[in-house]
Amino acid sequence: MRWPQTVVFFVVIALSLGACDGFPRKTTAKIEPVVIDTLTVDQSPAFESCKDLLGTKRARCFGETLKNHMESVIKRVDFTVKQDLDAALDIYLLIQATGVVELDKVEASMDLADSLPQLDSIIEVAIRELPVVIPATKRGIPVKIQYRQPIFISTKIEE
Repeated sequence: MRWPQTVVFFVVIALSLGACDGFPRKTTAKIEPVVIDTLTVDQSPAFESCKDLLGTKRARCFGETLKNHMESVIKRVDFTVKQDLDAALDIYLLIQATGVVELDKVEASMDLADSLPQLDSIIEVAIRELPVVIPATKRGIPVKIQYRQPIFISTKIEE
């Protein structure tokens, strides 16, 4: 009758060895933080017409499309000025990782701001009328960026 006791003994030993997985063990894992340089992007933002381009061609296409859109909106407005004006302004946009474009700030000379006080609100309208933007990416991940677009404004007094 020793045989059932021996079987029970081996079953108990087998179960206890298999149960060792339930005991906590000290494990070490080295987790490296992912650092993404947000000052540079792998792919610049793009409009639908530029999405198939790569590198500098894509960036140029985006900038040119944005400039053309801004200029077309600004040209729809009849400005009344007291003197001829040739000035540049910088439009700073925040392009969210979702593709939403927001006006961050407008930097213009005092002459331009005094001569065309409604220019900021016209730029805001132009930003709202932008077509869908495909966000910039870094390592395949959409990222938020700030984008600067220079615009040159020239007005002439009609005589």
